Amino acid sequence: MIDRGVEGEEWIKYSRNEALGEEAIIPARFQIFDGKASWLDGEGKKVSIDNLSETNDHTALNVALEMPYALSMLDQAWADWVAHKDQVYPEAKLLVVAPNIGVAKRYQSHLAGRQYDCGIATSEEASEALKEIKRFRNGGRDCLVTVGMAYEGLNAPKTTHLIILTPIRSRP
Repeated sequence: MIDRGVEGEEWIKYSRNEALGEEAIIPARFQIFDGKASWLDGEGKKVSIDNLSETNDHTALNVALEMPYALSMLDQAWADWVAHKDQVYPEAKLLVVAPNIGVAKRYQSHLAGRQYDCGIATSEEASEALKEIKRFRNGGRDCLVTVGMAYEGLNAPKTTHLIILTPIRSRP
């Protein structure tokens, strides 16, 4: 709709609902998995937190990402992606972002041998990582585990799910 409120200016109004209806944009749905964490600090004192989602304490977040809790979150998000891929959008892709290379390898190993195989792209083996990113982007791979190297700027339009298991608190 064109709005002519001021002489010499025209505004085009295009609502989110109109864009969704025309499939110019797709809806985003965020799931936050929350939980408790406890650890020993540098002095051997027990530290506990009730809600990981309410903290910016990197120690608490790193503890959660190193524990089986992270694999539980990964499994839940994986199941959501598989259901979406099987029932809604067969071309759906999944990007898993880990906090570091060691954890990325554990996540990829945890996901290995499932219905949809996951590749890994880290700076440790840059040439192989670039090949995996290309496979992911061009349809040869449905799932990719990575660290920051593919977190921003990766052009893979069929990516429907991001599993971001890092202590970084930013919007992708």
